Amino acid sequence: MFKSARLKLTLWYFLTISFILLLFSALIYRAGSMLLFDNLSRLEFNITTQELSVSLPSHLSKNLDDLDVQPFNFQSEEFTQSFNSAKKSLLLSLAFIDLGILAISTFLAYILAGKTLAPIEKSLKAQKRFTADAAHELRTPLTAIKTTLEVNLKDKKINKEQAISILKDNLKDIEGLEKLSNDLLLLSKTENHRQMLNYQSIALDELSDELINKFKAIAKNKNIKIIGNARHVLFKTDYDKLLQLLSIFLDNAIKYTPKDGKISLIFFMEKKKAVFQIKDSGVGISKEKLPLIFDRFYKIEASRNKNESKGFGLGLSIASEIADLLNGELSVASQLGKGSTFCLRLS
Repeated sequence: MFKSARLKLTLWYFLTISFILLLFSALIYRAGSMLLFDNLSRLEFNITTQELSVSLPSHLSKNLDDLDVQPFNFQSEEFTQSFNSAKKSLLLSLAFIDLGILAISTFLAYILAGKTLAPIEKSLKAQKRFTADAAHELRTPLTAIKTTLEVNLKDKKINKEQAISILKDNLKDIEGLEKLSNDLLLLSKTENHRQMLNYQSIALDELSDELINKFKAIAKNKNIKIIGNARHVLFKTDYDKLLQLLSIFLDNAIKYTPKDGKISLIFFMEKKKAVFQIKDSGVGISKEKLPLIFDRFYKIEASRNKNESKGFGLGLSIASEIADLLNGELSVASQLGKGSTFCLRLS
């Protein structure tokens, strides 16, 4: 599809350049022909005048310019041959130059067409992959809910307790679907930059404290210690977006840090940039999987070889989009068995 589109776009570039080139060549040819005619006329006039001066007596040749005569004919056969030969040489030169320009421009047009279509092709591939992955993630819980209901509806011996248990399980699946829908909607908004930014001054230490309080209960269940290391330094950004982004990082850090682990929140200023680091002592990420963690629907547990989580693989994609929205820079350093450090830099 894109190969055909690239060829068509190259053809359009070629036709456009050809039209402009032919137009300029026609103008150059006409102007060159007129200039050739003028130069050849002057040359023949000078030659003929010199010949006539030699053939006349000296007292007459001095006054040759005052004579009202036409000693030669500009349309002579020799003049016409010279003029036609010069025009032919000019035409051939223009043709060779045009062919060279067209060959080079066609090659460059093909490269330019590829570069023009590359972002569109990448976006379309990402959209197709996103649609396929979203359909897969939706189909799995829907199939489970449907199958459970169909099986139990046929069971005439089902009691009230069993029915309640089934409804509770289905409710959990529906809540998961609701979260997936909300995540997809949020990802779409951030990706299209449709969210307005509300800049305000925030203190790095207060942001650290709020994150710790927000995840204190979850961390306590795994006996994970969260340590804050931030000074009271003011920085201006969208507080809610930043909190949302860092919450995703901290949630992942807790999820993939084993019991009795430790997580550090290190916030500081560096050359007028605010730096936010969330460092965990978790299982880490392999070098091969590290470039994929921000892809949509990529489930990070696959790269950590640990217990399955119930996430949909959208959290880090959302974090990446929010970072772009805030004009931030994301980086990740990780080592298997020793933990990971997610870092955000905002200017």
